[in-house]
Amino acid sequence: MADGDSVWFSLGKGLLSLLFNRETEKKGKLAPTELSVTIPIGADAKTEKPVVQNAPKLDKVSDFVLNHNRFCPDGIFGELKTGEGQFVAYTLEHSYNNKPKLADGDYTCIRGPHRLHGMTEDFITFEIKGVPDFDGKSVTGILFHWGNYNKDSEGCVLLGSSVTPEMITHSRQTWADFMNYVNGKDNFTLTVIST
Repeated sequence: MADGDSVWFSLGKGLLSLLFNRETEKKGKLAPTELSVTIPIGADAKTEKPVVQNAPKLDKVSDFVLNHNRFCPDGIFGELKTGEGQFVAYTLEHSYNNKPKLADGDYTCIRGPHRLHGMTEDFITFEIKGVPDFDGKSVTGILFHWGNYNKDSEGCVLLGSSVTPEMITHSRQTWADFMNYVNGKDNFTLTVIST
């Protein structure tokens, strides 16, 4: 392989283009239509992280809404959208007797370094702050990150581009797309609802 142990992905006029066009049209600028991400071949979701390149900078990021819409033993499934209603990603959280740790409500999400179990280095993501107690225990460390199955989350929000009855897919790329969308932002608000 020419690039050694990496694979290059080029996103065309997909999710990112849809998300960025609205903001850049307001400013009279051209919207980005491509983004490159390097993901090591054979990378383990718990020990490797995508490398994001050419991340566009935004002046404004809308608040987000996470709608829990399927509660089952295989996970709590939902959709993440901007506050303006644009689809961002499918979500999956760990199911605790068909309940999520992340209750309905309004939260502040703060950017910072975090480490998943089994990782040797921190990565930058957002933590959802102010989550109420769950089953009588304090809840902290609820993050946005990658993963495909119920077992990949201990209450964190996994992001994917498609969904099956038991999993979400393309999670590493979708998480990288999301982090590009919020590039340069230290916090945002998240509203969680259940339907």
